[in-house]
Amino acid sequence: MKIKLIIIFILGLLLGGVLVFLNTNPKSNGYIPYFKIIGDVENVVTVRSEADYVQEMIEVKHKDENFKGIPLEKLIEEAGPLTENSTILFVGTDGLSSEIELSGIQKSYIYFSENHGWNVINLEHPISSNIKHILEIIVASKDQNNDFGIQIFSEKENVKNLTCGRMAQSDYLYRRKFEGTSKVTVDGKTNEVTVYTPEKIISVEHLMPESEIESYVIFSRDGRQTRTSTPGYLKINDNTMDYLPMNLNQDVIKDIAGIYYGTKISTITDTFYDAEYYLSKNKKVMLILLDGFSYAQWMYCSENGYSPFLSGSGESKKVLSAYKPVTNTGMATMITGQAPNVHGVHDRSVRSLNCESIFNIAIKQNKKACLVEGDVKILNTEIEPILNIDRNKNGRIDDEILESAQEQMSNHDLCFVHFHGIDDSGHTYGPFAQETLSYISEIDHYVKTLVSEWDGVVIITADHGMHTTEAGGNHGSCRFEDMIVPYIVINPDHS
Repeated sequence: MKIKLIIIFILGLLLGGVLVFLNTNPKSNGYIPYFKIIGDVENVVTVRSEADYVQEMIEVKHKDENFKGIPLEKLIEEAGPLTENSTILFVGTDGLSSEIELSGIQKSYIYFSENHGWNVINLEHPISSNIKHILEIIVASKDQNNDFGIQIFSEKENVKNLTCGRMAQSDYLYRRKFEGTSKVTVDGKTNEVTVYTPEKIISVEHLMPESEIESYVIFSRDGRQTRTSTPGYLKINDNTMDYLPMNLNQDVIKDIAGIYYGTKISTITDTFYDAEYYLSKNKKVMLILLDGFSYAQWMYCSENGYSPFLSGSGESKKVLSAYKPVTNTGMATMITGQAPNVHGVHDRSVRSLNCESIFNIAIKQNKKACLVEGDVKILNTEIEPILNIDRNKNGRIDDEILESAQEQMSNHDLCFVHFHGIDDSGHTYGPFAQETLSYISEIDHYVKTLVSEWDGVVIITADHGMHTTEAGGNHGSCRFEDMIVPYIVINPDHS
């Protein structure tokens, strides 16, 4: 009996302690909301509890009141702004918002109170910048930077650079997304409810210039390419955007990188299908890859006499590269005829293909194929590449690649030749620097030499283009300089 009384006494003390704790700790009463840091950031940060940031919290004095706050700088650092030249937008649950510069948050703090939820206090800003009941903090880049966000581009220019942060300042619409219906019957009466969730969207048509548009191509970051004749909508998420088709029965395209608009345009997948067609007609085929050669460069060189052979030979057109416009991805797209979401090569780190290449097509037809490369194996294909080094020590390998191709062509039905130097020069000097233009003239002569010695069809294109930077040139963005490349077919039978 005494043991039972002791146990009851101890339980009573414990229960009493819990009740005292609950009554003296108002933050434990009820539901504590959370807020997010979203927009132009690498990581979406969800803040749920001050307890997650105990070590970072510091004593803050505001209006003769002392409290412990989380430095906003710490939270923003965790989110990883895409650029330092940004603004911070504080949005309250009632819609009240304030905006300050990212560079001025050294004395800005976040703290939680029972009456006002999450609050921001900006000690070095006007009092109107302090928002209660924080719903979200939006980082918005002030830079028009085509290396992040999504790009809307035509075959001639980059039209718009959109980011989630800046879109928060735009006139987007809230659309109700239908989630489903349910029914319940009580006392013989059936009641039905329809459930919706809000979506932040904006019409793609609203973002376009006023002109007739034949085609749109939507590029997602997983490499998917979707062609449509209707504009659809952009859905703004925390730090990504999706494409919603006009026809709601079609699939949503997640996490898009860019949208091409304009005339109907093909892609570098034509390389595979044209080669397959000519091989099936028992014609020899040479594929020439001019690494980093954009359509804009081709046009400039054509107009200014730097590429007389390329400019005056065969049927020429502009085509779209694949996203991400880098060598591994572009080359894989050329030789498989598939987009990156199918062949599986999304960037420079991937070499293995998920589907067969044009080399295997040739093998199935009992034809001999070769791949003449630089000094590094770019992709794992059904045949081993013939690698070349700078034997004459002149600082380039395209002259060795030319000689190697000349040696191989007489014994092969399919010959793939990969010239690297335009890309190398573009990175170093810029795509339109005199050094690069002169090198294009040299490659123009190499191509003329190969075509004159090849008894068959020649297809010439590029894996990607290149844009100008302060340091020279670069590529990898969903923009017209990187994504639009030339496509030339030289067919002796049609000459």
